[in-house]
Amino acid sequence: MKVLTAGAMRGVDQGTVELGIPGLLLMENAAHRVVEEMVQYFGSLRGHRIIVLCGKGNNGGDGLAIARLLFVRHQPVNLTVVLFCEPGDLRGDALANFQMLGAAGVFIEPEIPTAAALSTIVVDAVLGTGLTGAARGRALVAIDAMNSGFPLARVVAVDVPSGMASDGGASEGAIARADLTVTFTASKLCHVLPPNCNRIGKLVVVPIGTPEQLVQSDVACCEASDFSTLFGARPRGAHKGTFGHVLLVGGATGKSGAVKMAGLAALRAGAGLVTVASESDELAPELMTHSLWDAPKSLPGKNVLAIGPGLGTSAEAARLVELLLEAYAPVTVLDADALNLIAQTKWKAAGVA
Repeated sequence: MKVLTAGAMRGVDQGTVELGIPGLLLMENAAHRVVEEMVQYFGSLRGHRIIVLCGKGNNGGDGLAIARLLFVRHQPVNLTVVLFCEPGDLRGDALANFQMLGAAGVFIEPEIPTAAALSTIVVDAVLGTGLTGAARGRALVAIDAMNSGFPLARVVAVDVPSGMASDGGASEGAIARADLTVTFTASKLCHVLPPNCNRIGKLVVVPIGTPEQLVQSDVACCEASDFSTLFGARPRGAHKGTFGHVLLVGGATGKSGAVKMAGLAALRAGAGLVTVASESDELAPELMTHSLWDAPKSLPGKNVLAIGPGLGTSAEAARLVELLLEAYAPVTVLDADALNLIAQTKWKAAGVA
């Protein structure tokens, strides 16, 4: 799953428009996707009291389009739309959606009515990925309202929760709460980096018509689908020797828990056999055991060598890791104390420095 900065996302949108797909169509597609995800999340929207909070940028334009679709297609019990700017501040596609919403017969409020406190769904379309610094002014009023003014409501954030910095894990100032965040084309850095990623509720990434070749990034987030091909159907005549033998080295005195869990995890991941070289031989019946300090003698015939859990950082442990790295293993995985030892020691063996 590609992860984009706010600048990269602007470039993707601009490239899409240059290819002939109008920005107004992208905004309409975004609104449709948000409404679809709301139906997926809440079920029928007809029984809900919905308030849509809109800012002056493209995020607000998305919100105005969402409000129109809700009014025309889903007819909630009550629909309130609040614009946290003057209509004259709107430009481009956001202005076009403001005009279309008015033409559809929806009154747009300049502030949150008292009765809207009973809303059951809040659509947050106040601030998007273009925010720098802390939210302020009328946008901050909207964020405070979302955080404390709708006790019965769940909040749907459009692209990002208002107030959240798009390009990192930390944000300045207030951030709107969110139960569901619907973002477009690709995740943004705030969706995957803590603590911001802990404030977005359920994240859904939806397509809006951007050509896939335009979405380029050096940052990606692993998904379950990235690993699914590794777990193919096993041959009927297979046995434990068919699926490789792991040697797991760790578990110094008093630290056998980590290496035990790692050994069981290797089995669960699909290894046919797992031998644990540890100072404890009371691990689990599924695991074979070997002496920790004689681990290099157990390496021949193993397909994977894993070093580190509970190993400790003693001089003896450092020497053991050095010997193991000098030996041959088709695949070597370093974790935990093995990484600590490498960080402390300038080894040249096995290309490790």
